[in-house]
Amino acid sequence: MVLARTLAQQLGCPLWGWGSFELIARRRQQELQDLGACWIGQTLPRRGVVAGRYSWQSQGVVELEAPRLYRQGWSELPGPSWEAEMDAAADALQLLQLLLSDQTQEECLASRL
Repeated sequence: MVLARTLAQQLGCPLWGWGSFELIARRRQQELQDLGACWIGQTLPRRGVVAGRYSWQSQGVVELEAPRLYRQGWSELPGPSWEAEMDAAADALQLLQLLLSDQTQEECLASRL
């Protein structure tokens, strides 16, 4: 992250980012819409669960609670939850699409100024 921030500052370009749990929530959009809100987490052996809470609203995925450590594990999370399932290829493609969309939006805004 430090390298990415430094490059963005030196090049004078924006730095965008999305968390892996948010990408998972976007991939599982239909299930998220059906549930209303859901915890997405990753089990850390002998430490607990790192989890964040996400919802699908008209503007897309919304992070209701930022990921943090729950030492008591899954039982500490109220409501439905999913174990994070990484899909590197799908997440990389989705990340590139999000970056392209944000770049296009920023170019449109800059042309209006």
